[in-house]
Amino acid sequence: MNKKLTCACSLILAVLFIAGCFASYEEVLDPPSWIMGTWTSSYSGITFRFYSDNVKYEDETIIDFKRSYTSDMVSDSSTDTVYRITVQDGAQITEYVFTKSDDSNLSYAIYTDGALTRSGLLSRETTTI
Repeated sequence: MNKKLTCACSLILAVLFIAGCFASYEEVLDPPSWIMGTWTSSYSGITFRFYSDNVKYEDETIIDFKRSYTSDMVSDSSTDTVYRITVQDGAQITEYVFTKSDDSNLSYAIYTDGALTRSGLLSRETTTI
C-alpha cells in the first residue's frame, strides 16, 4: 500500500512539473496597431516583427519576447507615436523605444541600464504577419 501511494505521489508531481514547463504565456505585450508588421533597417540589417501579443527582434540572433521573458520581467506602454518595452532581467534593465515618424518609417533606440546601446531608423516591410 505504501509503495503504491509513493508511486502515485511521484506520478502526480511529475505531471505537475511537466505541465508547469508548458504553461501558457501570460500576455503582457500589447503593441499598438500603428506598429504591427515587419520593420527593417537597410543599414544594419535589424528586423523587428510586431504581433498583437509579441515582438521579435532579429539581428545575429532572434529574441522572441514571448518565449524569452516571463510576464514579471517585461512591460510595455504606448501613445499615438511612441511604443516602449522595458525588460528587467536580474539587475539589468533594457528599454526599447520606437518612435513613429510616419506610416512607413520609425526610429528605434535601445538603452541598457540607461545608456544608449543602439539606435537607427526602420522602414515598414509589411503591415501584417
